[in-house]
Parts: sequence; structure tokens; C-alpha cells
Amino acid sequence: MTAERFVTDYLAQGLRARQLLIGDDFRFGARRTGDFALLAEMDVIIICVPTPLTAHRDPDLSYVTATAEEIARHISPATLVVLESTTYPGTTVEVVAPILKGSGLRLGADVFIGFSPEREDPGNASYRTATIPKIVAGEGPQAGRLVEAFYGRVVEQIVPVSSSNTTQDWGKRICGKGAITSVIHFSMAALPLNSP
Repeated sequence: MTAERFVTDYLAQGLRARQLLIGDDFRFGARRTGDFALLAEMDVIIICVPTPLTAHRDPDLSYVTATAEEIARHISPATLVVLESTTYPGTTVEVVAPILKGSGLRLGADVFIGFSPEREDPGNASYRTATIPKIVAGEGPQAGRLVEAFYGRVVEQIVPVSSSNTTQDWGKRICGKGAITSVIHFSMAALPLNSP
């Protein structure tokens, strides 16, 4: 499938989502595996790995880079890759994108990237993954539409913003303080981020 057809098909018909895992909620024939070779069959790849703090209190991106390197070895054209790991603004563009470029595929033409902060509300029985509003962004207009189309199929409310840097910046400011932030406040804070 060409990248152009990938975008057209996904936006016109919705995501096929052949393989999808959301938390422990298996949908669309998803399965857990440690076999990175299966990434070649995926339409959407979500990176959600730990980013513990280093001794200098910076995020340790070793899991992110190792995962991106494995993805680059196995990725096929017409794939959306979304980073969900908690990290600093710029990680998607400055760390993940250059690694994926090493695959030989063109970002924004063959492979599309985006960011959406991992969202949880531990201990709150009223919310589950699908009911927590999800802030999303893609790098470039096509990636943005694909990220919105993907998450629009799996969560009830998406909050699109202009870029992954904006998403990471606000996600870190609002949710990265170690306190559980109200989903409503987070969603309301994200609304003005779309203005030019």
C-alpha cells in the first residue's frame, strides 16, 4: 500500500486496526508479543515504555531509543508511530524521528509520527482508558489527521493540538507534577492550544 493510499483509506474508511492493544483491553484481534518482526504487519505502532529519571532528574530515554531502533529495523511503509511515554517536549521530533529516518523511509510520506501523552486515572472506577479524554498531535497535517482518526476509534474524546511539542509541553506541565490532575481540567487547558 502506498503512503498516499494509506492516508486516504484511513481517513475515508476509518482505521483497519488489524492489531491493537489498549491496556489490557484487547480489541481488533490484538495480541501481546515480544516479536518485533511483527511490527512490519502493523498499521499503527504505539511506543509506551518507561522513562525513569536519571540521577540528574532527567528522563532516561534508553527504553524509548531502544524501542524506536527496533521499530526502524522492522517498520514498513504506510505506518503511523505514536509516542506515549512521559518525556520532555521535543522527544518525538528530536529523538524518535531521526531513528525512524534510519529505516530509509521518509517521514511524512512513508511513515507518520505523533505524540499523545499516556493517560491514566488510577483508582478512579468511573474512568477507563476509553473514557479519559486524549490529547493528540501529529507531525504534519497528514500525521495529525491519522493520529486523530486512530485515537477517535479507541477513546470517546480526543483533543487535537497543533504539534507533538505542544502536546508534550502541556502534558508535562499539567500531568507531570506527580499529582493526579482532573481529566476535565486537563481537557479544558488543552483547548486554547490549537490557536495560532
